Amino acid sequence: MKDLLLGLGLGVIVGYMIRRMEDHGDFDCLHDDLDKFADKTKRVVKNAVDAGKNQVEYVKDRVEHVTGAAKNSTSN
Repeated sequence: MKDLLLGLGLGVIVGYMIRRMEDHGDFDCLHDDLDKFADKTKRVVKNAVDAGKNQVEYVKDRVEHVTGAAKNSTSN
């Protein structure tokens, strides 16, 4: 029970300190950095998805080309 009360007391103190830091604007730069990181991550994911789509289209075109060439050579 003593450990629980100690943990609750420390939690309240830490929560109060974080709230005061937030009120003073200490986390504004952190918010800006996280926003920039999120934007960069979205761009990277979008680029990866686009590259994957391009690769799938390329493979599809190659398969169609090879199967078309095989059909033409067997029909002659």
